Amino acid sequence: MTRPIAIAGLLILALSPLAHAATGVRIEGTFVRAGTFTEVTQVEKGQPVQLIVRVQDISDNPKGVAGGMVDVTWNAAVLDLQDNIDGSNVSTADVAPLFNDAVWTLFYSGVMTATDTLEDMGAGQGVPPKLSLGDAEVFFTLNFSTIGTGQAGLELTGHDFGLIVTDTTEAEAEQHVEVSPALKVVPTGTSEPGDSPGSPTPTPPAAGCFGPGFAVGLLMLAGCSRTFGSRRRPRR
Repeated sequence: MTRPIAIAGLLILALSPLAHAATGVRIEGTFVRAGTFTEVTQVEKGQPVQLIVRVQDISDNPKGVAGGMVDVTWNAAVLDLQDNIDGSNVSTADVAPLFNDAVWTLFYSGVMTATDTLEDMGAGQGVPPKLSLGDAEVFFTLNFSTIGTGQAGLELTGHDFGLIVTDTTEAEAEQHVEVSPALKVVPTGTSEPGDSPGSPTPTPPAAGCFGPGFAVGLLMLAGCSRTFGSRRRPRR
């Protein structure tokens, strides 16, 4: 009886979801009004926008993203990249400032291969890495001016991403899930009240009054009037 029971146990383990934990990374882009955190899906021609790209460990047992690369394409008739990224990786001084240097410190890469294409926009974490445990981390940002009308047509393609396993090892992501943002640029002065440019990111309560309820109480009782005192795309 011992042998059949042992074999049955192995079969159960092999069929269990824990026998192989799926690994994956999500790459998501968001357009915001330049200089703000207000997400937009429509702007007027001439208004600058910023693309924020975030990465997230979506594995069964997420610990965090170790690093990777993203290719970016867009409609050059609508968007014009304002960041001076060249076509060489001999020096990465042009792309390094675009990454969140609080997380990505190991390496930087990125080249502009056409007026509408960036390849291998990437970076990695140092050792020990920062564990995000499934939370999204800002990867890099890009600044665009809107020079034409129509759909921005921006697409993100992630590749070669690694996920944190321990403080000193990582595993290759088995899948890359890309979420590319939509942006429509309309002629100047043609936005209508029904158009939805996006909603602002909620801001924390004012430090001096410790939130709206407390502020009202202070106004009533003590006259608090003001507060005291942020698969690889083929190369062309």
